[in-house]
Amino acid sequence: MINEKIKFLVNPLSGGKKKHQIIDRIEQTLISCKLTSPADYQIEFTNPDDISNQVISACQSYEKIVAAGGDGTVGQVIQGIVQSGTKRKLGIIPLGTANDLSRTLGLYRVFQEKGLAGLINIILRGRVKNLDVLSLNDKFIFSNYFSLGLDAKICRDFNLWRSKKIAGWKPGSLVNKLFYIWLGLKNLGYYETGEFSITIGRDDQEQKGAEARGNGKKKVSSSGHPLPDRLGLAGRRVSSLDNPQSAIRNPKSRIRGIIVSNIKDYASGSPISRQAEISDGKFEVTIIKTLADFIRLLAARFLPSLNRNMEQYQANRVRIEGTPGGYFQLDGEDFSTALQDKDVFEVKVCSTIPVIC
Repeated sequence: MINEKIKFLVNPLSGGKKKHQIIDRIEQTLISCKLTSPADYQIEFTNPDDISNQVISACQSYEKIVAAGGDGTVGQVIQGIVQSGTKRKLGIIPLGTANDLSRTLGLYRVFQEKGLAGLINIILRGRVKNLDVLSLNDKFIFSNYFSLGLDAKICRDFNLWRSKKIAGWKPGSLVNKLFYIWLGLKNLGYYETGEFSITIGRDDQEQKGAEARGNGKKKVSSSGHPLPDRLGLAGRRVSSLDNPQSAIRNPKSRIRGIIVSNIKDYASGSPISRQAEISDGKFEVTIIKTLADFIRLLAARFLPSLNRNMEQYQANRVRIEGTPGGYFQLDGEDFSTALQDKDVFEVKVCSTIPVIC
């Protein structure tokens, strides 16, 4: 609805542009859409030290909260909306490197084809779809993905580089993507050396599964082929670790990582699961066993028909126990420090919010 008040929260570091240029573009587009009154909208920069309270405050006076930034910014705004308890509508202007939630929603394509004006029109129209929101250890809220292992190591290195950039230099999306590729090549040899057990929960049933160092017995396709009973795991046991002596210790079976994902797009548009649905109350758990698994996953962005055949499960809750190498990411943001020394990771669907698309 056009008469709903809109709060735009703009990450001044996103998009590789001068921060005031971003605001000017939004204001000019709003004026072209006949929104000229301060009563209709407000634009302000995000406060990285207090963005949750900034969002909570905005939710008291505005019906639509628009996050202009990357997946990290969008994730922080989602957290604030959930904490506010208001069910305000989330709008997105994708200005980041990956923009995976926007890709899943179809907003990134609109941005590419119709520019900011196309997105503003969608935001003004206000049609929504529910988005599942997940929690990690009942403390951290996310909507896209949580992972440990290789991709989290790349994320960690990228954030370290970003924090040490030359003062005043704000690289654009292309530079960021090229650097991500370089970091991926640099870290190709990384793998998890610890042992893991994963307990998958669906409805009121659980199955103990996959595994010590990635040696699961039940494989399910993530390549788009029909899957029985939505991955067919309900109530069945997969590679039990009830007996610690059954843990596989063959170093050749060491896994590269574990990804818990809620959307179909990953790492700038690679389809991690075509079965993913953002409002079905479930998410996917993908085990990256080998370097080939990881490469095929990334290559699927350019080769959609590529058969990846990764080990993947669907759940509404999951418990991961093990001894990870210390690298974690949440919605593309480095969480290695926040989760250091943790050996239990519980993920579940905790809420939903309406997202404009």
